[in-house]
Amino acid sequence: KEEETKEEEETNDFSLQEVGVTVDNDEEILNGLSGGGTEETDLYEFGGDDDDDEEDANAYAAPWMSTNHTMDGYSQGDQDDVTLEQLFAREQELFKEIQEEVPSTTRILTKKENILKLIHYVVDTHPVDEPIDLEKLSEGDEEKIFKYPFYAYILLSLELQAINMHCCNNDEHREIVFSYLTNFSEKRPSNSAIHNYYVCTLDVLLKGYYIEMTEYVKTNLKEKLIGNMVKYGYMEKMDQLLMRLLGYDVKSEEMKGANELMMMDPYFSKPVESEELLTAKNEMKEWIVSDECNIITMIIEHLKKPYIPEHVDNPYSAVAEGYRNIFTFLTAVCQKGLNKVNPIVDYLMKKEIFKELVGVIFSSVEYFIESTTTSLESSEKIRAQAQRDLFIHGVQFLNEFMTIHCSRYQHNKIPMIFFKQHGDQLQKVLKTLPQNMNNTSKKCLGEHRLVVVQLLAKIIPKMAQDSLRSILVSKHIYECVIELFFDHPHNNMLHQSVVELIRDVLRNSDVDETLMHLLSEPCRLMRRIVFGYNAHKLSKEENKGLGYSYMGHIHEIHEEIVGCSTSIPRVNKFYSADEDYAAFVKEFIKTQQTNGQNWIQQ
Repeated sequence: KEEETKEEEETNDFSLQEVGVTVDNDEEILNGLSGGGTEETDLYEFGGDDDDDEEDANAYAAPWMSTNHTMDGYSQGDQDDVTLEQLFAREQELFKEIQEEVPSTTRILTKKENILKLIHYVVDTHPVDEPIDLEKLSEGDEEKIFKYPFYAYILLSLELQAINMHCCNNDEHREIVFSYLTNFSEKRPSNSAIHNYYVCTLDVLLKGYYIEMTEYVKTNLKEKLIGNMVKYGYMEKMDQLLMRLLGYDVKSEEMKGANELMMMDPYFSKPVESEELLTAKNEMKEWIVSDECNIITMIIEHLKKPYIPEHVDNPYSAVAEGYRNIFTFLTAVCQKGLNKVNPIVDYLMKKEIFKELVGVIFSSVEYFIESTTTSLESSEKIRAQAQRDLFIHGVQFLNEFMTIHCSRYQHNKIPMIFFKQHGDQLQKVLKTLPQNMNNTSKKCLGEHRLVVVQLLAKIIPKMAQDSLRSILVSKHIYECVIELFFDHPHNNMLHQSVVELIRDVLRNSDVDETLMHLLSEPCRLMRRIVFGYNAHKLSKEENKGLGYSYMGHIHEIHEEIVGCSTSIPRVNKFYSADEDYAAFVKEFIKTQQTNGQNWIQQ
């Protein structure tokens, strides 16, 4: 192009003024050359042909550009001398050039030393014993710790194949990528955001190069990587990393797909995965519960003796967060692939494994129950809170696991064993007040009791077995949940769960003893309904018409009792003989009719 331009200038050896163009400075010349002049000027300067104006304009504009850069980013001669830090210094131009896929910029970024620097910036934590004083940092150290890791994270998160493939195409680079997890520092990082940078980066690399990355894990890292991910499970988004490592989509992608489907996007279709990729994901799921690397065994051992991170401000809060992440991971795995092979679920379905996991979850019960009745030091209170969280998250997982998979695999023996072995502990939990609530007049349900009631309300109706209901009768669990129903008149989630339990008995139970246990002694359901209604009326009088919010659920229970009494003679006899309940029914129905008429009039 330069030779053609020189020849063209020689053949057209006269000034711009000769064609009627007046210019005062170089800027106007540049504007004219790039298409800013008249039609005659453009045609003249570009050889009388405006088909290649853009290419010729770039060639002419070069003398007025920076001496270090061309329209192609960096000149060929400068590329060997440009460092990654120099690229970062021109941040705005850099990201624009990356988006436009400027070849010279890509060549500089993909040099081996720069790829290594990119990885190290999102992997190196620069651990310190105490939070660093920013004022004492030199400008170079501040950029190295804060600025450059952010730029590296942005670059690697753009999912650019030309750059990311170099992070995953050899063992040296893969080793450095995983070194953050395999050589995790127990000291605090200088940059608190570095963990988030790393998690997002590794997530992108696993998504784009799953086969290469997982093969390296299975061959070289094995249980060391998985063990550390369980051990340091309190770190943010560690559960999502485990999901990605097993080949599952993370929540954000699922929501994106759901939103696009809900919008009925005609162009949306989930990407079809290759057979090779599907095979690699299935092999990874099988490998992670194999004898070579068994994540379930690691999780159980961790729950028995959790790692306590002393370098964080609140160690036991971090432990509790680790419990939450672990059970979030297990729950998500159990919800995935219901119609596909799921090696983790199959392994958990083994009787001895399930029994061991449940035993660990319920081993925390005695400690946190004792903590609610005794005076503890502040550190011990935090530890008790962590044990309570272990129980809560564990029960939530058991709820999902038994509801989905026990009914699917027809493993009804697992819930039977569970309630026989831990029914007494469930009763203790239902009677345990939240921490520091024993000496207060205000009643509080507590999440630990709510999750137990929700567990019962999902599993018992799902299994539909009188033998299970008989266990609850023998453990006095029905009595406890009905008492909670009336003790907490404004907790809708509790009320709905208790109604499900009562409805299951009144509709499906063929054992008269179970029905009478519910209606008469010791649960006294009908008598409690009368008392609850009277308390509701008193509350309306004292609180200017504000009553108890459980009355809608009481109405549901009443309808179930009426339906049961019409089909079971013993229940009908008991129902008809209760004069107090008959008076309640008469007044309650009249109130409902009056309210209905008022509503229609309004």
